[in-house]
Amino acid sequence: MAPSEVSLEKTAAREALRRLAPLRLRRPVFFVPGWTDQGCLCWTDPYVEGGADRLPGWEYTIQDWVQTIVVPVDRSAARFVKLVKDEANLVIERYQTGPRKGKIKAVTWEADPTYYYENFFQFAELLKARIRATGETEYDVVGHSMGGLDLIAAVTLDRTQDSEPAVQKFIETAPLDGVHRLITVATPFRGSPAARLVKRTQIDEWFRPAWSEGIRKQAEAMAPKSDSVFIDLITQPHRQRRLLQRVPGGVYTMGSRNDPVVPNARRRIKDAHNYPGGRFRLARHSMILGITQDPRLALALFQILGT
Repeated sequence: MAPSEVSLEKTAAREALRRLAPLRLRRPVFFVPGWTDQGCLCWTDPYVEGGADRLPGWEYTIQDWVQTIVVPVDRSAARFVKLVKDEANLVIERYQTGPRKGKIKAVTWEADPTYYYENFFQFAELLKARIRATGETEYDVVGHSMGGLDLIAAVTLDRTQDSEPAVQKFIETAPLDGVHRLITVATPFRGSPAARLVKRTQIDEWFRPAWSEGIRKQAEAMAPKSDSVFIDLITQPHRQRRLLQRVPGGVYTMGSRNDPVVPNARRRIKDAHNYPGGRFRLARHSMILGITQDPRLALALFQILGT
């Protein structure tokens, strides 16, 4: 059987990535995870062929590509943000034996306050604290899914200018300064129909009855703006303009036209660099065949982030 066109595209992307080496990052870069991914696994742990089944020399994650093509002195400049108050509360359990050794088995963080966060405005505050603690003054940021919303809220919302109750309640500190480039990946900037389904039906409770009320509300906060005050606030035209003004190196959006969680039109931002969804065709939102571990995405990211 001949390889599919998408397989050929991915092979070509891997070859192009290796040709980028040695690559230097233009600035430090923070990779931000999305909904329920407090361990930042979308950027650091392979969803497929992990553990004992991992193919030798086969790069899956952005962290893999950092180790492969970025010059050693710059590797520590790529930071993978864990969005919990205290990382000691984050428990990542792996299979210890057998064919799945090394593969993620479970991730829990119920002991951490973030387990009960209700919206991405709260995560924006935590993200600001995480980034400011590093002391970096100019940097690039990349967010997957809700992580992109965290970033947009962190850069855009200002309680001294925005009088809306949701801003006044959840936004506590000044907007994030120092962001040169902001890249969102499969981010529901205009809300996700899947989140609307959760909000209107609580269908998640049928499948995951043990999930906290906070986690469900995080999903509800990402519903399209007619159902979510949080999406409505960040998509207002004057805040979109503010976002672009505060990010001098440009705002980029990436996603797949085959993503059922974040349809192509819902991740675009007016006047941003909106990559065509066909560039990542057949990439899914996460997990197996997820866009964050697609070499075509890695190539696009490092072409922006590197020199």
